Parts: sequence; structure tokens; C-alpha cells
Amino acid sequence: MSIDNFIWVPTGARYSWDGGETKYKSGDLASAAICTQQQVSLTHGTNVLIDERYLFQDELDARWFWVEGYKERLFKAGSDGETDGYERMPFWLNGKLQAQRNNDVSSI
Repeated sequence: MSIDNFIWVPTGARYSWDGGETKYKSGDLASAAICTQQQVSLTHGTNVLIDERYLFQDELDARWFWVEGYKERLFKAGSDGETDGYERMPFWLNGKLQAQRNNDVSSI
């Protein structure tokens, strides 16, 4: 896994996922984004060569993203709503790995 994008997600994302996040390319992180301990990494399915790490300001937003929010961020494989799924998705809270999902390369 190589992280291509880091996405800083401010508090409240679970209520309004409207683009309020800030995207950084690898190596261009702001100091606040480096320090967050709530993170979800999303390694997209085999047809997508982009990996993303979502850095959450708020723990509840990170939990929401882990359960359902990530579905909106999967790349679409076709016009019928299928996605490329993901290969790997680890979830950290307070700097500790809480859970990990692997190999969901089917549609949602």
C-alpha cells in the first residue's frame, strides 16, 4: 500500500459530507493532519491505483465513516452503481488499530 492522498476531515462530516475536507498529496501534510489519531485508510479495488488515508478531527465522524461513510468514496466501476470495492481498510482510534477489513472487491 502506498498512500497517494491524505484527506483531513473536520468535525461534523457525518452530518454534511459536502466537500469540507482538505486533500493533501503525500508529503504535503499540514502539521494538524499529521497529529490526528482517528484514521481510516482506504486501499481501493484492483482497478483503481489510488490509496487514501482519511484523517478525522472527531472520533464519532471516524466511526461513522468506518461503518457507512466510506461507501460514498468508493470509485464507480460502471453506470449501474457498481464499485471497484476496496482491497484493504484499517481503522485507528487514539492511535491504535481497532479493526481491519480486507478484499471487498464486489459491488455494494
